[in-house]
Amino acid sequence: MTRLVPRATHIVLGVAWLACAAAATRAEAQSAAHWGRVSFNAQGATTSQTGGATGSFGEIVSSITFQSPTTDAAATGFGLDLRVSGYPMTEDRSARTSVYEAYVARRVGGHLVVKAGQLFIADLGALGAVGGVLVESRGPKTAAGQLRFGAFGGWEPQIMKAGWLNDVRKIGGYLAIDTDGARRHVVGFVHVADQGTTERAVISTTNYLAYKSRLFVYQAAEIDLVGPAGQGHGGLTYFFANVRGAFSETIELQGTMHRGRSVDTRTIVDQWLQGRPIEQRSLDGLVYESYNGRLTVRPVKALRVYAGYGIDRNNRDDESAGRLLLGAFASNVFRSGVDVTVTDNRMQRGTMSYDSWYVSVGRSVGSKAYLTGEYSTYLSTLHVTNPSGFTIESRPRTNRIGVSGLFNVTRRVSLVTTIERTKDGTSTETRAFGGFTLRF
Repeated sequence: MTRLVPRATHIVLGVAWLACAAAATRAEAQSAAHWGRVSFNAQGATTSQTGGATGSFGEIVSSITFQSPTTDAAATGFGLDLRVSGYPMTEDRSARTSVYEAYVARRVGGHLVVKAGQLFIADLGALGAVGGVLVESRGPKTAAGQLRFGAFGGWEPQIMKAGWLNDVRKIGGYLAIDTDGARRHVVGFVHVADQGTTERAVISTTNYLAYKSRLFVYQAAEIDLVGPAGQGHGGLTYFFANVRGAFSETIELQGTMHRGRSVDTRTIVDQWLQGRPIEQRSLDGLVYESYNGRLTVRPVKALRVYAGYGIDRNNRDDESAGRLLLGAFASNVFRSGVDVTVTDNRMQRGTMSYDSWYVSVGRSVGSKAYLTGEYSTYLSTLHVTNPSGFTIESRPRTNRIGVSGLFNVTRRVSLVTTIERTKDGTSTETRAFGGFTLRF
């Protein structure tokens, strides 16, 4: 079984507080280089069942994000991205602390950057979380782009706690090329070992292309070289592609493809180490795949009309379902300041079909507030089955109505509030949400 690194929570939070303290003392000198955000959000919900049973739920979330990047003028940088959540209305659910990033960075020479602490390496996507050290070398900027090479090693972070798993080690590296217009190409390798046994050995790729502001392509993929603990098979386990082409001022085409296999590799390795049998169902995982195409026409500046068709399969045992999309967005309707969005997704599952409607009406009130009213039918719920798996449940008889407001109090302070009511054949839920964000 995995164990928490001794005093890992104190180490992570210590680095976080060090980052805040150092940033505060240097803020005046680096005001152009650093940025940050502090937010506080609270929500509460009550649910009543048809039989008379009622329930309630409450959540309070505080977060802080701070970035002080390394530059030629500031060789030392810091980063912090921290979430703390509490559940005052749920006795059996304790508070959670999630540390996404808490690191210290140092530029060595002109092209070498070293980071230490809790890291999230965005070039590797979901595989990029590690508690340890990253060394990145950056080449000179040329007409062909800038070449970056990174290597890292450390422990696997806890998901809902501050700290790392001592028995789960992660090492890897990546090669990236950054060019003008945010174009980027990355290939990476990540090896995860659970108690010395290979949990994952993955090659990941991401590519972003843009051509003359008319054609945009984004692609991401993961290729597992072996199955967890040598069980099952490797191969292409995740692929996503999004292609959008604006062929004129009035016509745009977009296509997306998504296929992913979610496998609980941590549990599989634990079962193998303990000599327990592993079900083939666990090795197959949960399959999700989706293929969609959409045509958008803009006959006038303030109106967009779109239509599309998609084929989805939510879970491994589901049959593929067709989905027809029709919709429109109109801004400043008849110069009233009102924005309107209407969409209809026509679902076809076997012999059953139903519509998923969404209607939104919004308007600015003065220069600092925007109010929105929404109505939707046919929702889906996500049920987590294990740390890396989930199932999606369709609820075609669900209706939701809500109002929300966004208030920009100052250039740095904003407030948001939402009240909504959801009803289906068996229950009714009323939910309220409110929060504020301070940017600096």
